[in-house]
Amino acid sequence: MKIYLKMAVRNLKSNRLRTTLAVLGVIIGIFMVTIFGIIGTSVNKNVSNENFANNILILSSLDNQGFTKKDIEIINKLSDKSIPIYSTDNIICLRNGTKLYIKISGIKKGDMYILEKSENIKNDKSNEIPKLTDTSIIFNNITAKRYGLKKGDMVYINNISFRIAGICHLTIPYSDAILSQKTYNRFYGRSNCSNIVVIVNDKHKINNTIFKLKKAMDKNNNKISIITMKDLFKVMSSTLNTITNFLSSIGAISLIISGMGIANITIMGTIERTKEIGIMKSIGASKMDIIVLFLYESAILGAVGSLIGIILSLIVGQIVLYYYGNGMILPMIDLIYILIKSVIIGISISIISALYPAYKASKLNPIEALKYE
Repeated sequence: MKIYLKMAVRNLKSNRLRTTLAVLGVIIGIFMVTIFGIIGTSVNKNVSNENFANNILILSSLDNQGFTKKDIEIINKLSDKSIPIYSTDNIICLRNGTKLYIKISGIKKGDMYILEKSENIKNDKSNEIPKLTDTSIIFNNITAKRYGLKKGDMVYINNISFRIAGICHLTIPYSDAILSQKTYNRFYGRSNCSNIVVIVNDKHKINNTIFKLKKAMDKNNNKISIITMKDLFKVMSSTLNTITNFLSSIGAISLIISGMGIANITIMGTIERTKEIGIMKSIGASKMDIIVLFLYESAILGAVGSLIGIILSLIVGQIVLYYYGNGMILPMIDLIYILIKSVIIGISISIISALYPAYKASKLNPIEALKYE
C-alpha cells in the first residue's frame, strides 16, 4: 500500500501543471456542491423551525386597490380579529445622514400587541416583547442587520426622530419597519390599507373563514388572495428546494467536467508511462497492480480537491449565512453529513473517471510497451 502511495505521489509531482488543473476542477465542483448544500440546508432548517402561527391569514387585494373602510368592516364581522396594515415606500434617515428607501407599515398599537402575542414576536437579543409607541419604530431584523441598526438607535422621518424600540423577527412579511398607525397617518395620510391580517381562534374554522371572506369580498367587487402561514411555509420550502437543487446540479456538472479532466490526465499518463508500465509488468507487476496504481493517483486528486473545496465552502458558507442569512447556523450533524457526502462524491467521481484508462493501461503488452519510444 505504501509503495502504491509513494509511486502515485511521485507520478503526480512529475507533471505539476496537469495535476494542479485536475485538482482545481475537483475543487470547483466540490465547492459548488458543498456551498449550495450548506446554504440550502441551513435555510430549510431555519424555515422549518420557525414558530409559524397556524391560525393567521394574510389578505391582499388582487387589483391593487387595497381595502376600503367598508371592506375592513365586512372582514371584521366575519373574523375573530382583523388587523389592517397600511404600507408605503418612503425614506428614513439614519443619524449619520444615510438615507434608506424602505417599506414602512402603520399598525394600531393595540393590534401590534395582539400580533406580538399571537406570533410570539420578541426582540432578537433581549427576548422581550417590544413596545410600539407614537415616538418609536420597530425594525425587521433582516433590514436592521443589513443597515447595522440596533435597539435604541435613532432614525429620522421628515427630520423628526424615532427611537428603535425593537429589532424583531417578523414571520409575516409586513415590511422593513413599523410605526404606530397614528404616527403613520400623520406622515403619510389616510388611504386604503395594503393588507389585512385575520386571526382565527379555532384553527378548524380556517377553511370556512377563508370561504366566507372571499365570497363577501367578491360581492363587494374586491378580488382578494388569502395566504395561510401553512401556505407560506410550503411556498418558501418549495422555492428553496428548487433553487438548491438547481444550484447543486450546476455543481454536479462541474464535478462531471472535472472527472473528464481526471480521465484525460490518466490517459495522458498511460501514454507517457507506457515504457514504465512495460518494465513494471516485465518484473512481475500484475494487471491489478497497474490498475490500483492509477486509481491511487485519481483518489489522491479527488481527496486533495475535495478537502480544499470543503474548506473554502465552509469559509464562504459561514460568511454568506452570517451576513445574508440573518446569522443562520447549520446544525453540526447536518454539516458533518454534507461534508462526508462531498468527500465521498469527490473521491468516487475521481476513481470512476480513472477506471477505464487504468484498465487500458493494465492491458498493455509488456514487450510492445518496452519498445515504445
